Amino acid sequence: MVSQLSSGIITFLFNFVMLKYLGEDGVAAITIILYIQYLVTSIFLGYSIGVSPRISFFYGNQDIPMLKSLISISLKLVWTISILSYIIIIVTSPLLVRFFTEPSTNVFNLTINGLKIYSISFLIVCTLIFISGMFTAFSNGKVSAIISFLRALVFESTGIIILPVIIGISGVWWAVPIARFLGALVCLYYYKKYKPIYHY
Repeated sequence: MVSQLSSGIITFLFNFVMLKYLGEDGVAAITIILYIQYLVTSIFLGYSIGVSPRISFFYGNQDIPMLKSLISISLKLVWTISILSYIIIIVTSPLLVRFFTEPSTNVFNLTINGLKIYSISFLIVCTLIFISGMFTAFSNGKVSAIISFLRALVFESTGIIILPVIIGISGVWWAVPIARFLGALVCLYYYKKYKPIYHY
């Protein structure tokens, strides 16, 4: 719920800021990038939702070796996929963007330049999604909601509003990678804090 609510608010802020700084072309560029983001994040959301029942089962059954193994494998898997996704997006970005707009247009150039920065967040988002889903699987919705709330409604929205004022339009593109890095630090904190409790 928090993730979906945050997504709506962040999209609104992106559109508002882009319209202010770059006009309609900016809105079109961020819309294309958000479509590409949804494509990437859906992979991690799908995996997290699919693996959550197994995490819950092993934890409820107190099968600690299997729980540790599953979480370890899952983290390695999502990190590997995130690196591959980043490389694929960077290499194929002209082709991907061409699905939405013609080359050599202002929207095309804005999107390509923005995607180079924005896609750094694809290296981090896997951790946020999986760790948040993991705590949901442990029936700890509070921590899961805190991670989602801080990452999107606090870090991302603050970055989108403040960074363009400080460093110009590139601040819009940097807002998400920085927010997700800060979110990853929050995940690391809770991961270590609850490790003795859930024994993963």
